[in-house]
Amino acid sequence: MLFHSFIAKTAILMLILAFPISALSLDSPAIDIYTQKGGKGPNQPDGIFAPGERVYIFANATYNGAGVAGKLVGFEVFDPQSASVLERTEETNQSGIAVIFFRIPQNGPPEHIIGNWTVIATVSISEQIVLDTLTFQVRGIMIDLYTQRNGIGPGVPSDAFAPQEEIIFYAYVTFDFDPVAYKLVGFQVFYPNGTSVDYRTAETNASGIAMVTLRIPTTPPFGTWIAIATVEIVGFVANDTTPFKVGWIVEILNLQTCDEVGGIKTNFLKGERINFILEVQNIAFVSKVATYTLSVYDDCKVPIGHVILQNWLTPQNTSTIFIIGIEIPEWSYLGVGSVYANAYTKLPILNGTAYCPEVSSSFQISL
Repeated sequence: MLFHSFIAKTAILMLILAFPISALSLDSPAIDIYTQKGGKGPNQPDGIFAPGERVYIFANATYNGAGVAGKLVGFEVFDPQSASVLERTEETNQSGIAVIFFRIPQNGPPEHIIGNWTVIATVSISEQIVLDTLTFQVRGIMIDLYTQRNGIGPGVPSDAFAPQEEIIFYAYVTFDFDPVAYKLVGFQVFYPNGTSVDYRTAETNASGIAMVTLRIPTTPPFGTWIAIATVEIVGFVANDTTPFKVGWIVEILNLQTCDEVGGIKTNFLKGERINFILEVQNIAFVSKVATYTLSVYDDCKVPIGHVILQNWLTPQNTSTIFIIGIEIPEWSYLGVGSVYANAYTKLPILNGTAYCPEVSSSFQISL
């Protein structure tokens, strides 16, 4: 009997010597991350989310199986292309749980949305760093609204439109990268003040694209309009918006008469040169080529000269142009003269059309 007891004790001692003390210690820090849809347990996968859905991420920090409060947990979230999209730090509560949340993008490059997402959480407990990894899938519908003048991407603006121009709205619908045919897409367009101007519905074609058109009124409210498109598939709704400006693409904002160095001047003598300053605006995304004309008249509306600035590259936003003008003829009538400025795509003789209404200014012709 004593022999058997000795053998048993020897076996236990050999077993203990075969493993490091740390492996048998109960002093084991750990962290487990999961979401509202599951994933509890080290390195366990989680459920499925849809684009636009909110994801809550929980990190349970423990020591000897008990929650550890007041510990800073570092979170990092990676999209399906392994790009880091979120880095956060949160403190554990009395139960040892830290929580963050974020929303899956609803629109954008599908390869950065649809697929397997990864979350890593790390924490230091008793001078030991522990981590856990969680993966979850994003699947579902996406929609991208744009016009013939761009706007591709989530909420990306389209280039501008002028009065009476036709806008073509396209809505591209996909489910897990695949285009979805024969789905009804709802469209709505808003004026700058938020009032609805148009409601439409169209079905996607075999390529997953639905299309509707709208022609800008002759006298529309200028400013930023907004279009929205929505679609529903298997109970999930997706939408996208595209803002765009409506106004004169190139517009003359102001016209002033000036001297030879650009100083504002409104009184000129016969035989004196009259020059001009134009303030113009281009609301397009890119520079536009415009031809500017200035027609000058005396007090009796007799044309006394004109200036043409042909094929002028007009940059985006607002710019100022100094234009060398004409000498006022000696035969001009005294009194109040006038000048009219116009902006064309090309000269009318070349089938050019006006960009905007003309702008005028007056000046005095004296002896």
